[in-house]
Amino acid sequence: MRPTYRGFPVFKLALLVLGLLAVLFVRAYLKEKVREYDAAPPAAVAPAAAPAATPADDPIVAPPAEDQPEDATPDRPPVRFPEPADEMQKQFMDRLRNTVSFVFDGDTVMTADGRRIRYLGVNAPEKNEPYFQEATDLNRRLVEMKSVQFTPCAKRPRDKYDRELAAAFVEGAAVEEQLLTAGLAAPFDDPQCVPDCRKNWNLFLDAYRKKRGMFRDAPDEPTPAVIADRLIGQYGLVVGVVDNVRETSAAYHLNFGSDWTTDFTVTIGREFLEPFLRDKLAPHNLTGLELTVFGKVVASYGPHIFADCPAQIVHVAAPRR
Repeated sequence: MRPTYRGFPVFKLALLVLGLLAVLFVRAYLKEKVREYDAAPPAAVAPAAAPAATPADDPIVAPPAEDQPEDATPDRPPVRFPEPADEMQKQFMDRLRNTVSFVFDGDTVMTADGRRIRYLGVNAPEKNEPYFQEATDLNRRLVEMKSVQFTPCAKRPRDKYDRELAAAFVEGAAVEEQLLTAGLAAPFDDPQCVPDCRKNWNLFLDAYRKKRGMFRDAPDEPTPAVIADRLIGQYGLVVGVVDNVRETSAAYHLNFGSDWTTDFTVTIGREFLEPFLRDKLAPHNLTGLELTVFGKVVASYGPHIFADCPAQIVHVAAPRR
């Protein structure tokens, strides 16, 4: 009779050894591709398209919501993975496919099988913008050469640049939240993919108050609305009394002075209105109240904050006498 082995089956041991060797091979291959890419010269960037015309009834237009595509970064050859023979191999191959082989910037990565993935709910600094390198370095520390769990956006799986849109998790921790907490990415409001914007804005505001990342030089107190132009191009807290509310087909404009073309204004787009109503922040009910508002101040007929989330209205009070 042939002897029977009651210990660990030899073929399973061999399979585990082969799997370990495959992981080591893929990691070595990806690292070599990183070195090859870093040595390659960047490709030319196509000129940006001209902006669309502004609607006649609403001259105030929000700044672009999405970042620019990273087309200047050439793709690396993706790894070709064999078809798994069983469920155990499938799980193993999925971990390899979801290994991040390259980090483009603070919010976009490429996986080992060649997919470009854009994180949900955040927008990191673009190349040549302040804190671009810091955000990219943090993202690299969080995900590069690691197996990441990606949860895609069901209602909008891809953006206009054909990147997959997904939330990213490493060992259960949300990558986007860590970028916001560090003050190295801003909230990007997309009701289709991020139904509740409050958590992201609260994390970002906490980073501002604790002077993390891009907020290391943030003022300690809110800036009065009458001098909000000093914050143009920066995130900040602005405080003032709403003088009037102007309603258009696209948005509600909370004007903090009598001249909306020069005074500080907060705009709430109609596509973002529902959560404001749920939080009892109906725009017309805010007239005459003192608001403290958080967001990026831009130049658009005077200093301007586009409020896409009710968490940006940090405080509401009766006007001081």
